[in-house]
Amino acid sequence: MLFSYLYGYLNDRTFLDELEMSASGSGQKNFGPTHLKQILVLCPTCELVQRHEEIVGSLFWRVIENRAENDRLTVHRDTLLPKLVSGEWRVGEIVP
Repeated sequence: MLFSYLYGYLNDRTFLDELEMSASGSGQKNFGPTHLKQILVLCPTCELVQRHEEIVGSLFWRVIENRAENDRLTVHRDTLLPKLVSGEWRVGEIVP
C-alpha cells in the first residue's frame, strides 16, 4: 500500500536534488549512511496514503506492467530484426 507513494516520493526531482546536494566529494560524489540519516522523509497520515493508493496505485502498477511488456518486446525485436534484415527470414515465413 505504501509502495507507490514511497516510489513516487523517492523518484521526485526535489528529493533527488536533495540527495545530490547532500553527497560530498569534489571529483567523485559520495553518499553514505551518514548522509542518509540526515534526510527527512515526509510521512503523511495513513488515510492520506490510502487515498493516494486508491487514486495512483492502479496507474502505478500499469506503468510497471507496461515496462515489463516493453522489455519483452525489445527482446523479440532484437532477436527478429537481424534475421529479417539479413534475409535469413522473410516476413511471410514468420507471420502467416
